[in-house]
Amino acid sequence: MRGCGGGDVVSARIVYSTPDGPPDVREARAFVRDCAVACLGDGSSLVDDVALMASEVLTNAVRYSASGRAHGTIGVLVRASVKRLRVDVRDDGFAATVPTVGAGGLDAQGGRGLLLVAALADDWGVQIGPGSQRAVTVWFEVAATSG
Repeated sequence: MRGCGGGDVVSARIVYSTPDGPPDVREARAFVRDCAVACLGDGSSLVDDVALMASEVLTNAVRYSASGRAHGTIGVLVRASVKRLRVDVRDDGFAATVPTVGAGGLDAQGGRGLLLVAALADDWGVQIGPGSQRAVTVWFEVAATSG
């Protein structure tokens, strides 16, 4: 992925899968971070925010959907322009529930991932696929301004 100067729209897509277990969230998060650095610059304070949001969304995909099984996949799409950086994470579906912002208390073991995304992103959302599979895409955007 190259820098976002000149009004170009840049996108990069990758699907993570392993034969013996779930996809490696660390590898996918590093991919998103590298894309964010290419667009926003290594000194941008948004790079760490983007990496944190990606980590939360990727972890949810592995934890709550069929992506967490052997041969599971995570699809990652990063689109960037001069004005926006958008990250889409698609899981394999078959989750018992759909993603929602948790209301976990201070003692809760989880439930804060999408709360972080909602707080850090300029916009975000969830798209539920059709049928019984219900593959989920969680996306978030940040304004591509240096900070």
